[in-house]
Amino acid sequence: MNNLETEAIIEISQQDFIDNALNKISGYPLFNIKNYLGTMFYMDFGQPVTKSRYSPLSKKQVEFQCGEIILSIRDCPWIIQTGKQVTLNSHEDYEDDEFDLNFKPLLGRKILKTEIVQQNVIFTFEGGVELICDVSGQTEDDEYEGDSSVIAITFNSENEEYSHAYNLGISEQLAVEFTCHQIK
Repeated sequence: MNNLETEAIIEISQQDFIDNALNKISGYPLFNIKNYLGTMFYMDFGQPVTKSRYSPLSKKQVEFQCGEIILSIRDCPWIIQTGKQVTLNSHEDYEDDEFDLNFKPLLGRKILKTEIVQQNVIFTFEGGVELICDVSGQTEDDEYEGDSSVIAITFNSENEEYSHAYNLGISEQLAVEFTCHQIK
C-alpha cells in the first residue's frame, strides 16, 4: 500500500485562479478558523469532510475533519476590517484565545464576494467584514519576502479521489504566480 501523497502542479492564469478558486468559495458558511505559527491561519468553509492521511509519527492512517473548502493565509500581511475599522492585523501578536475571540463573529457567515484589486486579494463576508491580504511580496518585514505560497484554497470531497489546491504565490523575483495542485 502506498502511503505517500502524489501531487501534480499545473501553472494557471490569474483568471483561472479567480474562476476556479476565488469565485467558488463564495456562498459557503465559515464553520472553523484556527491560527498557527504566528500570523498564519486557515478557515474551513462548507460542511465538514472526513479525510485520512498517513501519519509518519504514528505510522498509520489517521482520520481528521476539514472543510469542503479550506482557505489558508500565510506569509503575507493581512487585516480584518469592518468599514474602515481594523479589528485584527498580521502585525500584532495574538494569543490563541484572543485570536479565536476576535474571529468568532465570522463563524457561520458566508463570503459574498472575492476580488483582486491591485496587489490585494479581498474577501468580503456577510455583514461587511473584509479580509484583505497584501500579496505584493513587498513589505517592511523580511518575514514575508518571496518564494512562498501566500493564499491557498483547497477543495475537498469525501467522494473524489483528488483534492484540488489553488495557490497564489510570490516568487523570489516578487512576481505573483498562480498554480493548481492536484493531490491524491
